[in-house]
Amino acid sequence: MNYVDIDYEPLTLSDDEMRVLYELHSLSNQNDYEYGLWYSEEKGFSEIFTSYEKNRIVIPAEAYNEKDICLYHSHTNATYFSDRDYYLLLDGSVKRIVLITSESYVLTAEINGGDVPTPDEYWKFVSGLKSEVDLYMIEKPGFYDWSEKQRFLEAAHEEAFRIARNYKWRLEGGTL
Repeated sequence: MNYVDIDYEPLTLSDDEMRVLYELHSLSNQNDYEYGLWYSEEKGFSEIFTSYEKNRIVIPAEAYNEKDICLYHSHTNATYFSDRDYYLLLDGSVKRIVLITSESYVLTAEINGGDVPTPDEYWKFVSGLKSEVDLYMIEKPGFYDWSEKQRFLEAAHEEAFRIARNYKWRLEGGTL
């Protein structure tokens, strides 16, 4: 790893996890589809799956029959966790989410003993958060010199950090 994010804990990935993330990243770079797989203690890693769509992935039904799965998936752009990613944590479908962006940035999220808000509580918090983050970003030095992409990424980074901090979730981040 050549970068550690100061807002998140350093990545703690096994060699197998790194191999899986490289493979998902490589597949996404070939055709811009998102790819994923899951891991369970009982069965190990699943086969790789995709929904053959850009910016969206559907988890196969059999994954929901497993306990405490870790979901690995690629994002075809440089975005961080989506609201759907967070909902998988909130409803208990997955124990841990690991994603790799198009730029090889890796993020992990898990509740890890933190608070579990209801969907309504989550939406209320996130709705207010977006306005707070927008104001916070405008006040950052050099903001008006940033590209639109950099503004978006910095805001997404800050939102993920604040969600995790608010609910006491564990986040790890860095590049492979």
